[in-house]
Amino acid sequence: MNLKNLFLEASEKLRSQSDDYYGEMSMADEMSVSDMKNWFLVHVTKYMPRLADNGELFIPTTAMATNFEIPRSTVHFALNHIVAGHLEGNWDGAPYVVVAPYMSMVEKNGNPEYVALADTWFSPNPDRGMILPNGARVVRPAQDLTDGKLIDVRGNYIVYKSANYTPEEEEMILSEFDWSKRFSYDSLEQGDKKRDALLAQQVRDMAFVACMMEMGGHVWQATSDGSAVAVKVAEVARANKFNAGETDKVHGESIECCIERDVWIELDGFLRNGFRIDGDKGGLLTLTDDLGQVFEYIKRNKNKIGVKNIIHALIGNRSIDMMGVCESKIAERANSIRNTYRMLHGVEYKGFLPANYKELSAEKPNMGITLQRWFDRVNQDFEQWRAQIQTLPEYEDFIKKLRGLANEMAIQQLMAHAGR
Repeated sequence: MNLKNLFLEASEKLRSQSDDYYGEMSMADEMSVSDMKNWFLVHVTKYMPRLADNGELFIPTTAMATNFEIPRSTVHFALNHIVAGHLEGNWDGAPYVVVAPYMSMVEKNGNPEYVALADTWFSPNPDRGMILPNGARVVRPAQDLTDGKLIDVRGNYIVYKSANYTPEEEEMILSEFDWSKRFSYDSLEQGDKKRDALLAQQVRDMAFVACMMEMGGHVWQATSDGSAVAVKVAEVARANKFNAGETDKVHGESIECCIERDVWIELDGFLRNGFRIDGDKGGLLTLTDDLGQVFEYIKRNKNKIGVKNIIHALIGNRSIDMMGVCESKIAERANSIRNTYRMLHGVEYKGFLPANYKELSAEKPNMGITLQRWFDRVNQDFEQWRAQIQTLPEYEDFIKKLRGLANEMAIQQLMAHAGR
């Protein structure tokens, strides 16, 4: 391969593939999608993979990267393309792209939890993360490329120039913009950092194509949600006994997302950040001087996820029942999935829907370990906060007021059930 013009070679490769289209899927796409040996997992990220003690590279889960402050136990990939931004996230500015053969990744880490064209996710061991096989490659920026060489191959790294483009390089990059990206670029002022970001994204994407060429892979282009490629991916995955779907929305309906998003976001907001809509400057754990303020904050948010459990932890001088917080939300999500499935298909859902956290830990052990470590982390911070407020002279009166609030909440709940 001519390394001097990898940017142009990658661009030409994409153009030649587009000439092969019929309908929504090219002949090359169909041949590639049909065999899982041709699948490549693509992970776009703001961070370089980490180096384990044994010398292996790995992608940490968000839980690992945050010392289990965030209970996100999954790692997500697209198949044979760079995923486009959507409501759940945008990776246009992320500088690193990890690419690994699907079969080799599964051999190292086990099967995915779910397979979809734009969102195939794994729940890896929370002490190891996603181990990258020897055949994996990392696309990353480099600042030592000579003028005129936008992309280079350096062993298992495909490096690209991400800033300080010469006028000639800028014109080369602009020539590969589609009309919408060119419109966005032209609408920005000269010197605007967003202009440079658009240029860097284009070079990164071409470096990914060059990476796939180096690895003997095929970049899929008809990758919209529900496209023919997406349908074929799901078909092949199901034939191999995997949970699979034609859209990238399934994670939002999963038990994993129930914890990662529904439980954590609201509980973390209550404990750490407060709620911007209410003008809070911080959450419960930042309120350490005024127990009157603490009580009013708890009372105002008494119906939010986990707050009832926190009230009972304070009254009983015990840890927060984090298992109970998760169980109630899991049960709510499970019922929602069952009802939706029954409505859409007219039959009962036969998949795995845990009734409680203990079953979840048995069926999804890596997720269970992650959650237990999150439970421990939350309670450690909670105990440190409680030790501070227990030294305040009005602490006993505060606990009495909380008992009254708990009784009010219990009566309201009984009345609500009686009125059904």
